[in-house]
Amino acid sequence: MGLLKRFLSTMFSQDPNLDWAQIEVTTRCNARCVYCPRTQAGDAWRDMDMDFGLFARIVPQLSRTDHVHLQSWGEPLLHPRFFDMVRLAAEHGLSTGATSNGVLIDAAVAEEIVRSGLGILGLSLAGTGPGHDAARPGAPLARALAAMREVTAAKARLRSATPALHVAYMLLRGAEDELDGLPDLLEGAGVAAVVVNTLDHVADPSLMDSAFSDPVEAARVRPRLDDLAARLHARGTLLHYRLPRPSPAAICPENPCRALVVDAAGGVSPCVYAAVPIAPPHPAASRRLSFGNAAELPLSVIWERSPQAAFRAAWEAGAPPERCLSCRKRFVA
Repeated sequence: MGLLKRFLSTMFSQDPNLDWAQIEVTTRCNARCVYCPRTQAGDAWRDMDMDFGLFARIVPQLSRTDHVHLQSWGEPLLHPRFFDMVRLAAEHGLSTGATSNGVLIDAAVAEEIVRSGLGILGLSLAGTGPGHDAARPGAPLARALAAMREVTAAKARLRSATPALHVAYMLLRGAEDELDGLPDLLEGAGVAAVVVNTLDHVADPSLMDSAFSDPVEAARVRPRLDDLAARLHARGTLLHYRLPRPSPAAICPENPCRALVVDAAGGVSPCVYAAVPIAPPHPAASRRLSFGNAAELPLSVIWERSPQAAFRAAWEAGAPPERCLSCRKRFVA
C-alpha cells in the first residue's frame, strides 16, 4: 500500500526530486565522542527533538525522494516516537535509514527496529580496539558489536531481510592500525557494508591531529583500505571509503543539488555541516545556513525559490558558493 500511495502521489507531484533527504529527528545524544561538535560545543549545543506533527507534515512532501535518513547530529533512538516515524515513512512508501551508536539496542529494541520497516541501520565505529573507546566515551565498542548481533538475531527470528546492517567507520589519523582487525571483528555480525570516512568537520583546532590534513599522507592509507576492501569482500561485506585529496572535487559529496537536510526545528539546509545546532555567541553558529523552515513553507517552495535555487545554480555552474569554498568536504573523494 505504501508503494502504491507513493506512486500515485508522485504522478503530478511538485515535490523536490531528491536522491536523499536527512531528517534530524533529535539533536540529543547519550555519547560524548571527542570529535563530535556536540561534545566540543558544550552549553552552546541546542538539545531538542523534532515535533512529531512537523515530521508528519514533511513526510508526504518527500514523494520523489529515493532515501530518507532519520538522523543528523543526534542519536535517533532517543526520540520517543522514532519507530512511529519509521512506520509513517513506510506507509508513504519511503526507503528509510538511520545511524546509531548502538547503546540502546537490546533484544527488545532490535525486534522493534526490524518490525518497524527500517531499511538500513548504520552502527558507528571509530576503531576495533582501545582507539574506539577512547574516541567514543559513552558508546563502547562492546555495545556496538552487541547491537549488530541483536539486530541480526532479530532479523533471523522474524525472517526479515531488513534492515541492512552497515558500519559507519570514522578513521582518525593515528588509528590506522585498528583497521586491520575489522574483518575478524565483524565476522558473523551480519554487516552488509562498511563506509569509512575521515574527520572532515573539525569542531575544534585541538582535533587537527586527528584529521588527515595532508592529502599525501591520506594517499598512503589508500592501499591499506583497498586491501581491507578485498578481505571484507571475501567475507561478503562491501567497503566504501573517501579520503582527502589535493584538489577540490567537481561536486560536493554531500550532493547539495540533489539532497537536503531538515533540522530538528524545521530549518532546511544543504547539508549537515551547514546545520550544526549550535547557538550564538559560539563562533560556529555563524556557519549555519538555512533556506527556510518546513514548519512555515512547503519543501517545494523552499527548494525552488532563491536562495536555495541560487545556491544550487552556483554548484551546477561549477562555481561553489562562498559558504562552501573553505569546507574540507570539497577535498574528499
